[in-house]
Order: sequence, then structure tokens, then C-alpha cells
Amino acid sequence: EKAPAAVQEGRHKEALRLYHSLLADSPQSDTAMINEAIEGVIDEIYGPKGSDESICVWKHYPLLSKSKPPGLQFRATCQMGDKIYVHGGCDFCENDILPSSDGDEVWEFNITKRQWRHIKTAGKSPGPRTGHSMFPWKGDLYLWGGMMEERSGTRRRYYFTKLYKLNMTGKGPVYKWEVVKTRSQEPFGREEYAGVLYKGKYYVHAGNNPNVEGSALKDTWVLNLSNFKWSPLKDGPVTRHCHCMWAGNNKLYVLGGRTDIPQDPANFSLMNVSNPSIEDFVSFDLGTKTWKYEDLVGKYRPHDLSEFTVLPLYNKDGDDEPSSVVIWGGYRDPGRPKTMTLADMKAKFGEEHEEFRLPYKKRLLRFDMKTNVWKPLKPTSPILPKAQSFMCRLKSENGITHFLIAEGYGVDPDHDTRDLSEKTRAEAHRLHQDAIALGHQVPADFESYMNGQQLSNHKPQYSNKVYEVLVTESFGERGAAGWSWNFFKTCADKLPGVETVLHPASPTLHNIVDLSLDDFLQPRIDLVVADDQNNLFGVRVKFDGLKGRQDLNGEAGRCGRWLSKTGRYEVFLSLYENGGKLGSISVKPENLLIADAVTTLEVEELLTYTSSDKRFPPTLINLARTSESDRPPLDDIIDPIPIARGGGVVPIFDTYRGPLSKEAHALLRTIANPEIGNDKMIACSLLAQKFSDEDRRNPNTKKMTESSIFFSEFVRDCKAKDSVR
Repeated sequence: EKAPAAVQEGRHKEALRLYHSLLADSPQSDTAMINEAIEGVIDEIYGPKGSDESICVWKHYPLLSKSKPPGLQFRATCQMGDKIYVHGGCDFCENDILPSSDGDEVWEFNITKRQWRHIKTAGKSPGPRTGHSMFPWKGDLYLWGGMMEERSGTRRRYYFTKLYKLNMTGKGPVYKWEVVKTRSQEPFGREEYAGVLYKGKYYVHAGNNPNVEGSALKDTWVLNLSNFKWSPLKDGPVTRHCHCMWAGNNKLYVLGGRTDIPQDPANFSLMNVSNPSIEDFVSFDLGTKTWKYEDLVGKYRPHDLSEFTVLPLYNKDGDDEPSSVVIWGGYRDPGRPKTMTLADMKAKFGEEHEEFRLPYKKRLLRFDMKTNVWKPLKPTSPILPKAQSFMCRLKSENGITHFLIAEGYGVDPDHDTRDLSEKTRAEAHRLHQDAIALGHQVPADFESYMNGQQLSNHKPQYSNKVYEVLVTESFGERGAAGWSWNFFKTCADKLPGVETVLHPASPTLHNIVDLSLDDFLQPRIDLVVADDQNNLFGVRVKFDGLKGRQDLNGEAGRCGRWLSKTGRYEVFLSLYENGGKLGSISVKPENLLIADAVTTLEVEELLTYTSSDKRFPPTLINLARTSESDRPPLDDIIDPIPIARGGGVVPIFDTYRGPLSKEAHALLRTIANPEIGNDKMIACSLLAQKFSDEDRRNPNTKKMTESSIFFSEFVRDCKAKDSVR
């Protein structure tokens, strides 16, 4: 009774807590109903599938430097201000688990300049190593742990315990390493552990050291950075390595990793993998010094995961406690295939079971530190699965949180699916027959399952690409300033409606209504005058005093070109006010007023129920250019290579569905070709050519010529305005 009442009163997080508390004591017959209620409340708080709060926008963040660090994995990475630092690592993609000969280099990535540079160092350096960590403290970099193995002779492995400091506060260009003397007993050396800096202390948990207690560890240590004294804390509940840890709410949170399971010689060898990925999610309370398993709310889970990347997000810069956490990518070792049939995978991973047939992951999940809810964030464009990436914070503005996801290694699932050769299928068949011959019970779908598992044997590839990722700032804070509007109002016979927050900075605004962020801002011009295209192009105007189209008076349109022959402006009718029809009329300046800024209230009233005929349609651009060109298309449009008479022409097609400026709205409507487009798709035909007067007069090419010239001038103007950036 209390939970539905809390929903009615808008106390959704309290309702979520109440519903979840019922699960422990409710009979099995009631759990499905309770879980359904929980998912409904979660949708109320975080938005359902498809809403802005459940998506992430990925944008390529191109590098502006030729130099870059070697493509290594299991290296140390940390952020300090607007710089990223990396050290060490191994070339795991080439099956080399030993530290690289380049593994003692320090590289710096300047986030603002998008440039890598090699840092020159001196002094007693840590040396090549892998599986270690770095953290910033008072302007300097500190490094601890890791492994190094001799490449010849006894091939002895070393697991390091010394703490190193790279003095970054001194004058460059050479920065000095030094060993920091620590107090009391030190932890065992280790690799592939998890470390986190929290409130002036550095915490270390678990890791891998075959020389101590077998292999994977479960101990926890803290280094007090005020006196550099190590202290042991209570062991965690399970051994693990290749996991992640973060801190908040005076707790350490530990997720995933890989653990050791002793092999049973009596079992079929490939059915018993020694260190599978795990999904154990635990926390250590720094006050009570106790461990506990985190009780997750809702249907989504990180699942079995290792080698993933974690990034805490904060409501405000300077906050000590994160409000949420995002995790990206990772690797899943399936462990024991004999216990994971296709039916088992569907039962365990639900609607995401296909994703878990691949070893590398492309999931971005967000965790609410207050409610213990995990939410997957669906990318708006295709991305490749990666492990061992690094992430860093950028900024939060206009209700949007920006961060970087960079580098990593993995496989292209499309490529590897095509690479499931006869040899791979034959291997799966052989394993199937061997298992039967050994007297094992083998599921009917074993071969199909193993074909998917064979992907894990394919050679991984390293990527040095960097992406800027955008997510809503107001995760779980209903009514807070965010990029998104929430879809709460539903009706059985209609699409979901818009209620509460509509944010004009949303990157998916164009999917809902024919408007841009500019339309919500105060106009920079207050009067419509003749021949003022530079200032009026794309501006929303209001019809006033029309006699032939009195039905339009008081409505808004978007100003286009100045038509000098008629002394009028071309004005495009708003799709949301014109029944989704693409249309325009020519209007004298005296019949146009500058429209007021749009308010979110107006749009929410307009969009009682969303409809596709109110949004800006996708745009298809067809560009023809000389076959001799291999330049980016925009370069050809601005400065075309002439197409020789009788020479080859290559067509390029591209479709755009992204957000638009007010000028781009007007541009695309101006150059649209109505003969090949329609109300649901704007189609434009362009030619990268230096046009002659004859081309401009030719009725067969006049439209394409005018559109191409207009488009090239627009792009040239954009580049001029954007030249500083």
C-alpha cells in the first residue's frame, strides 16, 4: 500500500526502496508482479528505453598529433587536470604478456589540444612493467605495483612493492623519478589489482601474484598519503584480478574481475576453465570495516566482466562523492562452457544474451550510487567492443555530461563472424565428438555455442581512437536540469507523451520537433528588413498581415534566402504547424516579424502526443565528384578539383539524422530536391565542380548548380566563423 502511494505522491525513489524490500519475504508467485512494479518505477525515475536518459552519444575525437604511445595493454593510466598520463604495459594483441621494451616510457595526452607527447624522465625509474597503477597527488604522479619477467635465462618474474614518484611540479622538459620511502609493512607485490584514490588515501585490493597463496589475491591495503604509511584492511570475500574499484559514500566498491577455480583432471579439459570472469559486486564500509554484497535493484546487471573501465561522475566539479558511475567495455571469459548452453545464456543474460556470445563488450552502463540501479545506455551510432580502454572526465554543461573513452583492444564482431571458417566449425565439431566419446552429456546446441565461443580465440586488435561521449547530467534526478525530456504520460492507443522536463540542448530534439537549440534563445535581431540574409537566414519569423494566406498570420516559419528578383524572403513553414508538410512561401519583409524565443512549456503543450510528422526529417545528400579525388568530401565542395570533360565521376551518399543549427535547418530546406525527396526525407543533390556561366543557365543542371554553390558558400562561411577552434 505504501509503495503505490509513494508513486502517486512523486516519491519514486522511496517507492523503489519499498517495492524492492518486498522481494525478500514474498512468495515466488508474487515476485513477477513486484519486479514488474519495480521496472515501472525505474522507468519513471530514469526514463524508459529510447528516452534521452537511456542513450549515449558517441562523437569521434580526432587526434591532432602524429606522435602517439605504442599500443600496449595492462598499463597504468591516470588523469591529472586536463592531461592523461600512461606508463608501461605489454603487447597483449601479439600474445606477449611480458612488459614491452617501451614499457618504461611516460606519455601525456593533452585533452584540450588533442595531442600526445612523450615525457622525458630522469632519475631512478620504475622500469618496464605491466599490470600496475598510477595516481595523482598534489601535482605529482605516483606509481605502484606491477610485474616484470626476464626475457631470457630463468625467466624469473618480479612483483614490485616500491612506491615511485614522478615530480611533475618541477621545471621541465625533463621530469625526475624517485623512490618514496613508505612506513610499516608493505603489501605483497602484485599485478592486475584495483586501486583508487579517496580522501587523501590510496586503496589497493586483490590482484595477481602466483608466488603468494596460489595466484589471485583478496587482501585490501590503504596507503595514507599524509605519512606514506601502509595499513592492512580486512580481506575481501573472493580472490580476483582484472577487476575495478571506486569509492563513494565512505565505501570502497569492487566489481567483477577474474577468479581462480582449481581444474578437475577428471573433467573434459575445455569444460573447466581456470579463471573465469565473475560478476561479484561488493563494498567495504570504511567506517565499520566490513564487507557486504551489494543488493542490486532492477533487471540490469554488469554480469560476468573483467578488464572493463570505470569512471565516477559528479553532480558538480569539486564534489567529493560521485553521484553515479559509468562502466565501459570489458572482457568476459565464459569459464565453464558445459554449464552455459544457449538456453542458459538466455536465462542468465536475458535480452542481452547475443552480446555475451562475444568475449569483448560494447556495453556502457550507469550505476546510481543512491538507488543501486544499473541502467544500460544505448549508443546512437555503432561502436566496436573493447577492453582495457581508459576514460576521463571533460565537463558538464547545458544538462549534458561529457567524457572521453579512448583506446583499448578487442575484435570487430562483424569481421570475426565472417571469419568463422570451415576450420573453426570443424574444431567445434571435433570438440563435440570428443566430449561424447569421453562419456559427457553434451547439449544439442553445443556446436552452435562453441562457434560463438571460438571468437575468443581470434586475434584481438588494438585501437588508438578517442571518442567524446555525451550522457544526460540529470541521471535519476527527476525534474533536474538535464538534456532530456521524460516520457511518462502514456495512453493505450497513442505513442508516449511528453511531460515534465524538455531541455532544448538535447541532442535528440530534432527527433521530436522541427526546432533547434537556437530557437529557445533570445533572438539577436529585432527587425526584418530587406536584403538582410546574413542576419536573418535560419531565424524564426512570424507571419503578419498576409492577405492571400490569412490562415498563416500569427504562425511561425523559418527565414530562408533573400529573393532579389521579387524583393521577398523565402520562408519555410514549420513542420509541426503544417501537418508535417515541407513547404515554403515568398513573403515581403513588411509581412514578417521576429518570432519570440520558444519556451519549453509551448513545446510540451504542442507535443501532447509525439508524432513523426512534427520532427525534422532525415537528410540524404548525394555528392558527385571527380574520380581522381581522395580528399574529404567537404574539401571537394569548397575547393573542387575540376571534372574533366568525359572524365570519371564518383557518387557519394550520406544520410544525416543528427541535431541541426537554425541555419542548417534553412540550408537543407533550401537545397532540397523535391523530385527525389518527400515529407519524410529531405534529399539533396550536389556536384563538386567549378561551375561556368553555361552551367548556371542550363535548365537541366540549374537546380544542382544553385544548390552546390549555395552549399559550398555556407560551408565556407561556417569554416571562417569556426576558424579559431
